[in-house]
Amino acid sequence: MAVRPANSTEHGVTLIELMVVLAISAILLAVGVPMFSTFVDRNRVATEVNELIADLALTRSEALARRARVGMCASANPTASGATCAAGAWTTGWIVYVDNGPTVGTRDVGEEIIRVHTPGAPGITMTPNLALTGIYVTSDGTVFDSANTPLGAMGTTDPLRFNVAGSENANRRTVCINATGRARVSTTWDSCV
Repeated sequence: MAVRPANSTEHGVTLIELMVVLAISAILLAVGVPMFSTFVDRNRVATEVNELIADLALTRSEALARRARVGMCASANPTASGATCAAGAWTTGWIVYVDNGPTVGTRDVGEEIIRVHTPGAPGITMTPNLALTGIYVTSDGTVFDSANTPLGAMGTTDPLRFNVAGSENANRRTVCINATGRARVSTTWDSCV
């Protein structure tokens, strides 16, 4: 056991120094936590946008490669073995499948599912500007909606677009899809200009 010399002074942290460090830490946390939640929300929205664009590209490329009609539709039960298309269910997920059955624009029993997208992060909404259950691409690259209407003739001069939003308004994105099925992200909310 070491013996301390009699003239040594104790060095430690005073209560005032500890309070200053705690106050600075609290200020840094108060500034950093909201910025972190915005960062997380932005990444969630970006992930959903990237997944949507990737699956639109997959739908188009599979239709051209297979020389068959391929669809991407909203689904309330995308992970079920009998996954079906459902109007307005884009936030709950979607499926990409070969649409070669008797009912065009609807997934029939036995039609091959190419990809399943399960629901994304909580709090993310995905809303098309048209009442749209699915997007379908034929072997020649023509894009149709689930009612078999060509994309350029859907009753609007705007291209098809999906508005993807998280909990932070600043993190909203719009995915624009042209008549050939190519998608891009617009920096202007709710617009493809």
